[in-house]
Amino acid sequence: MGNDGGSIPKRRELLRLNESESQANRSKLSVKLNSWYYCSLSEEPLRYCEGKVVSDYRGRLYNKESVLKHLISKGNTPAHLKSLKDLVELRFCFKGDKILCPINKDIILDLNGENDIPAFVYLVPCGCVVSGKIAKEITKLKSKPLLCPVCNQPFEHTNVIPINPSDTTDLESRMARLRQEGLSHNLSRRHKKSRSYEGSGEPDFPKKRVMKAEKGCEADVPKPSKVIAKQIQ
Repeated sequence: MGNDGGSIPKRRELLRLNESESQANRSKLSVKLNSWYYCSLSEEPLRYCEGKVVSDYRGRLYNKESVLKHLISKGNTPAHLKSLKDLVELRFCFKGDKILCPINKDIILDLNGENDIPAFVYLVPCGCVVSGKIAKEITKLKSKPLLCPVCNQPFEHTNVIPINPSDTTDLESRMARLRQEGLSHNLSRRHKKSRSYEGSGEPDFPKKRVMKAEKGCEADVPKPSKVIAKQIQ
């Protein structure tokens, strides 16, 4: 050995390297846990006990009250949060200080940081939170529509939102498609901008509707269609 210009690392150096790697891993875990602990807007602790934790299309967590305050006061709210339609209220399953998957109860997130962080997702529009493994198995089913395993509400495979993901590329693409369809993150219809009023402040109605009103006719009101939800036993 020797004469090759190389060197053999000593035990001390290997221990330092392992220690630095473990510290980096702990730091990453701490950052991930913070995203489960604190509101992404107000940085206050998330109020899981009140059942008012909401999420945007990027899977970030907020206290619903904090978002409401910012919307009302027109404070420094993120541009993509314009109304409550841009949020989904989440439905967690708890056991003490642990968040667990209501289907596979072995998959647990300990909010005290005593274990690794498993992948949790929620479904739109119901907001039920399950493990990523369970959601993946359900989306592989050939049955249509797909049904939430918790509340039995139908959902599309594109509306499975990972919580606190490291990559939001797919989520950005999903939101772009929804905007083109005139939908919000929670799949409700976005309001169109109201027409500007002219003259005396009266709304600018279409001429046909004005003529009907002058003749004393009632405006045509479309009747709601009956929707029969398919349920899979």
